[in-house]
Amino acid sequence: MMAFNTDSEAVSSSRSELAGLIEAAGLGHVIDEDTLAALADIRAQLQDRIGELSERLMERQISRAEFIEELDRAMAATTHAGEKLMDPEDFRRVFGELKASNFGDVAAFSS
Repeated sequence: MMAFNTDSEAVSSSRSELAGLIEAAGLGHVIDEDTLAALADIRAQLQDRIGELSERLMERQISRAEFIEELDRAMAATTHAGEKLMDPEDFRRVFGELKASNFGDVAAFSS
């Protein structure tokens, strides 16, 4: 189970960063504080999961292929949760398509 980020300074910083991303996306409307807080939580959960997977990879508990597969699953779950919080098109405008392949050369990493 993923832990929630409870450090108030980190949460405030994350919300500010998310608010900046949303503003830069030019949605044309405001995202309410509850939605912003929930987005910050799911983002923190994804970051925690990436940390867990990275640690398991470094300790050779999982292969690189398993890392990428699990990373894609975590990103898909984040997208699903985010699209429940806000319009799916708005979510994609703010965060893009969350897939491991969008964050670098997965083929080079997998070899």
